[in-house]
Amino acid sequence: MVKLLARILAYNWRHYAASVMVFIAWRMAARGAGLKGEDIAKDLHSRGYTTLSMATGHNPEKFFDLTWLKVAGKEPPWPAK
Repeated sequence: MVKLLARILAYNWRHYAASVMVFIAWRMAARGAGLKGEDIAKDLHSRGYTTLSMATGHNPEKFFDLTWLKVAGKEPPWPAK
């Protein structure tokens, strides 16, 4: 998992428009890697990405300081088909 997360953060994101929707699962990022979903979101935000969503079972108030991050429950932010 650590190698996968390192690859995600090292990935050349410039191939994608800064407006691309990025959906991050907090628990997947946190499991055994010492890296949380909000850390991935912060990294992408610092690269200029603006449409970031994170799924978590935590209360959204926990992430109040990340005003640019949409924090939601476990359901994805796109409409169901």
